[in-house]
Amino acid sequence: MMEHREILQPITLGCSKNTVDTEHVLARCAQRYEIVPEDYAGRVDCVLLNTCGFIGDAKQESVEAIFSVIARKNAGLVGKVIVFGCLSQRYMEQIRDMVPEVSGTGTQGAGRGECQAFRQRQGPQGFHAAICIPEDFRGL
Repeated sequence: MMEHREILQPITLGCSKNTVDTEHVLARCAQRYEIVPEDYAGRVDCVLLNTCGFIGDAKQESVEAIFSVIARKNAGLVGKVIVFGCLSQRYMEQIRDMVPEVSGTGTQGAGRGECQAFRQRQGPQGFHAAICIPEDFRGL
């Protein structure tokens, strides 16, 4: 019997460095998760959103993408939303405060083999309990 794998949808914004970071994350997640393309419109267990915060237009695109994914989550099409990349690194506190639907945030460079801390939201206490991505999404 085939084991059910959670569905992971990556969305990558910004520069080619972000594309490489996302590719590294996906390579390390391929055995545990079924990975679907960015334009997939079906139900997914987790969206992994790699943001850009370099210039004003990129920040705006990232913020719009966050709210677009949250709208899908509110419609029941997305389980967890993990936001990482340079926008998340730069504005982590603001994202946590302004977008409580985000399941976790992380820092830039998460896909390059470094054990970057992603923080999860747990109850009324807010964000705590760092986990390591991409090896293990189970903590979220």
